[in-house]
Amino acid sequence: MGGRPGGEMWQAFGQVAMAAKAVSATRDAATMTEAAKVLEDTRRALYRILADGPQDEPVDAEIVDDES
Repeated sequence: MGGRPGGEMWQAFGQVAMAAKAVSATRDAATMTEAAKVLEDTRRALYRILADGPQDEPVDAEIVDDES
């Protein structure tokens, strides 16, 4: 998926929202409780990604080697 930045994430978010809606439609308390736990784990995982910081350090284009 070479579209706009974050496109894959937003597509996955939409799919999760549709799955959550389907779970909600069951009106089964145990199923919805289990789904809520999955969503809570997902929220924590996303914040863990932020806490870990970027995986690839950006290259600073401003660094110039004046010693050459």
